[in-house]
Amino acid sequence: MVSGGPPIERVEAIPVAIPPAGGPDGPPARALGRQQRGLVYSNYGEALFVKLTTADGTVGWGETLASVAPEVAATIVETLLAPQLIGRDPLPIESIWAELYAAMRDRGHRTGFYIDAMAGVDSALWDLRGKRAGLPVYALLGGPCQPGGRVPAYCGVSGASPEALSRQVAQRSGEGFSALKVHVRGLPAALAAAAAARDAAGPELELCMDVHNTLRVDEALRLGRALERLAFRFLEAPIDPEDDAGLRALTGGLDLPIAYGEGERTRWQFRDRLAAGLVDVVQPDVGYTGISELRRIAQLAEAHHVACAPHLSAGLGVCIAAAVHAAAAMPNLYRLEHSPGSFARGNTLLRRPLELRDGAYVLPEGPGLGAEIVEAALEPYRLRPRR
Repeated sequence: MVSGGPPIERVEAIPVAIPPAGGPDGPPARALGRQQRGLVYSNYGEALFVKLTTADGTVGWGETLASVAPEVAATIVETLLAPQLIGRDPLPIESIWAELYAAMRDRGHRTGFYIDAMAGVDSALWDLRGKRAGLPVYALLGGPCQPGGRVPAYCGVSGASPEALSRQVAQRSGEGFSALKVHVRGLPAALAAAAAARDAAGPELELCMDVHNTLRVDEALRLGRALERLAFRFLEAPIDPEDDAGLRALTGGLDLPIAYGEGERTRWQFRDRLAAGLVDVVQPDVGYTGISELRRIAQLAEAHHVACAPHLSAGLGVCIAAAVHAAAAMPNLYRLEHSPGSFARGNTLLRRPLELRDGAYVLPEGPGLGAEIVEAALEPYRLRPRR
């Protein structure tokens, strides 16, 4: 790899919204819905793709996790980031990241939509770098660290009743997954789901639980003790993410590891909590961090003897590929999350679909991320600027 190659000539932000299946009258209108704890989601599958094109025509793809309002990060890419990127050599990724971050840090943009926009750009830069080097991104990052050219996964399961959850556990374990994560909200549902999942899984299957920040500290302690008895691997997002005192009570009062961090964007948001022993498993999402910062967070966690289990939910192909490459180069990887619906939907947009075999991601082939978007497949879902 030699710097001074073709510079970035074009920066494109492509927000998309994929409608859910509709009835006889077609899909419903795009709308926001409010879930428990006040979090809003779109009823569409939404994402932001970033396309960087160099002067010789090479294209790098990135994706920002934008499950709501991808137009916001798209505007940031086009108005704030593109002018700083056009004409630059894409190879010095560390320098570019630092300059983009510094451009808005004194204005308070140290997380949120601005960093989301940077994440999509960063992953696209790594895709370009791999293509120029003729190597997959995981090799540029120093991987793979796992044997067999695969990245172990854990699959999310849920159900409207304990019986429905048990059926999902049986289905996913039958597909070859050796670790599952139960998604549930609220203490009564969590206690019932934990018992049902363990009964369906048997003693050998690893189980985790994500309660999506829906518990008080006392409730999380009660649930954690129940999960300890049921030999769960970790409890994810038990309480409000801002509650450091609550995290201290949980990590001090439970033997069960506490997992945290899917909503954080930078290493500085993890640093003090890791140093204070407030988190046992870190869960950054490449769609919020980009490959560069995900790598730094994982290394910071490794320095504190903490595992990394990257979050991965609504990514559409490129985001998933970026997470697989980054996870492959993590010595302290636990497993990478798998969401079957997002995985299948994302593959419909890729020239060469990503693969999952026997509960593990297969490393994408070819230089860069190995996740080329079929732009014609994006066109029906592309969000146009409002007039």
